[in-house]
Amino acid sequence: MIMRNGLVIVLTVLLSLATTHANELRFSGILANSGEAGRTLVTFGEMVRRSGNGLAQDRLGRLWTRAGHGILNCYELDGRLVNQYKIERNYTGNDRIAATDDLIVMFIRGWIYTLPINAPLDTRPTRLLGNVTNMATDSFANRVLISKSDNSIGWLAPTDGKFEALKLDPMPSGRMELIVGPEGDVFVDYNKKVHRFDASGKEIINESWPAAATSERLQFFGDSWYGHAWHGTIKRYDAELKPSPGVVLGGASGSFIGFLPENPEIENGRAMLRLDDHTYAIAGMDGVIHLLYYDAAAQRMQLIRRIGSLTQCPTLAINEQGVIWAAGGTWDWEGLPDTPMPEGDRAGEPISQMVIMPNGYAVFYSNRYGKPAVSYGPYIQDGMTRVSVRGINTKQLQSPLEKNYPAAAYVRYDKKHVLLLISDTGKPRMLRISDRGQFYGDEGEPKLGLSKPIKHCTSLAAVDEDTLLLAADGAVITLKQQAGKDWKEVNRFTQWGDTKADTFGSDITIATSENRLWVSDTNRHRVLVFDVNPAKPLASFGQLDDNGNAINQLHFPTSIAVSGRRGVVFDTKNQRMVRLTLDVNE
Repeated sequence: MIMRNGLVIVLTVLLSLATTHANELRFSGILANSGEAGRTLVTFGEMVRRSGNGLAQDRLGRLWTRAGHGILNCYELDGRLVNQYKIERNYTGNDRIAATDDLIVMFIRGWIYTLPINAPLDTRPTRLLGNVTNMATDSFANRVLISKSDNSIGWLAPTDGKFEALKLDPMPSGRMELIVGPEGDVFVDYNKKVHRFDASGKEIINESWPAAATSERLQFFGDSWYGHAWHGTIKRYDAELKPSPGVVLGGASGSFIGFLPENPEIENGRAMLRLDDHTYAIAGMDGVIHLLYYDAAAQRMQLIRRIGSLTQCPTLAINEQGVIWAAGGTWDWEGLPDTPMPEGDRAGEPISQMVIMPNGYAVFYSNRYGKPAVSYGPYIQDGMTRVSVRGINTKQLQSPLEKNYPAAAYVRYDKKHVLLLISDTGKPRMLRISDRGQFYGDEGEPKLGLSKPIKHCTSLAAVDEDTLLLAADGAVITLKQQAGKDWKEVNRFTQWGDTKADTFGSDITIATSENRLWVSDTNRHRVLVFDVNPAKPLASFGQLDDNGNAINQLHFPTSIAVSGRRGVVFDTKNQRMVRLTLDVNE
């Protein structure tokens, strides 16, 4: 018995040591999904640019907004998803949402819809009234202010559809915005001025009114006004619509001289809510919500929480400090699921991988206003927050560009600094750049020397000065540069063992750091890490061939970025970024 107990102790110690020293790809947290995992995970419907419809708060304190094509989300203030409903898929950029005691009221493409705040999940909103041209964001006394196609303006009771027309004098006409104050005051923004009306419908005209409308989607909170502009700009005004101080967040300057952080997910706010004396909520153009704190002493807004998910992430990067670049901005490695990006710059929509050059500068192929461009900037210390963009004159190119270039790498070609791009169909292109990523000119199409054509390319990764890895058709292809110019395939691998588990799926994305290859194995729902030479597996994360939304699961992981032993992967179907840390037995 004593010997048996001793054997148990020895085996336990040995197993403990083996476990301690085994390689592990460790879960290190979630970013960009305020619901994190499981039942409260936030998801959006199909994303259509600028589909946000504003923001409403019900009597239970929950926040409601449209979340992509045909989806309405309800959140707790801490960012967890409570309920999700299917709504009308048609939309316009002028759609609105408001709340009464028991109903969510939506203005969608000329119609008013209602949904009970406690509706079962399979409930579809009720279509209440048509021929509506606008609706105010804020309700009053369980009614919403609307305008109709017959030029009437009045109060609509969403419980029964009764409409009470207002006899405004003079009656506004043309394009207008309706505004309701906290005491039921009626304002109409038209002809570039905000007009105020008294209880009888008579316009108030004095030294303060009408007032100049210098922002979009103005809202009155009793002691202050807020409005919006492009570049994530929020402007604050006093009760008479005079700047107080003016810009409190974002990239537009106006009368403000200086710099305030820009959040590209706000872009141009669709609506705000006041949660308490200093805390607000704002819905951006694509439906992501941010909570804000107004610092009266500093006269600026501070982002304190992000509510929503991340629906797209074609470009993902991480630097030595662990600062992540995604969705047009930087994210802190130590951030929480509801941590907002501190700042960003959506100057050029990314198309390719972001490449970090040896000197810390970053560069990627992008699209700006529908035209090809190269975006670049310093990606050091706290990350790249200001992006420069240089357009590509397509008339000066040696041959037409391909539509998509997802794969990118920085290389030296004939002693020149070059951004090597490879299209999704495997066609290479070189763009000459400076050592800081600035675009100089077209270098044409190099030869890759592939052993056979490729059909679907996702990514490139550099191993050393003359070795690249290309991910295509579920394989990792090694390319060796020949005499400082073209490349030649020297190896291609899709499996590393004898079992079915030792084979990539049909779609992989790769990144490298410190002679290690990280593979996002999309269709097998996992991330793998290998020693680059030889290709020896070290660790994995995710459940093989089994997708899910728990913190130890992935669902179609795609974009991946690595620096040292830290990696981040875009968990596509779960609409979140997953941070991973490699622990290696050395």
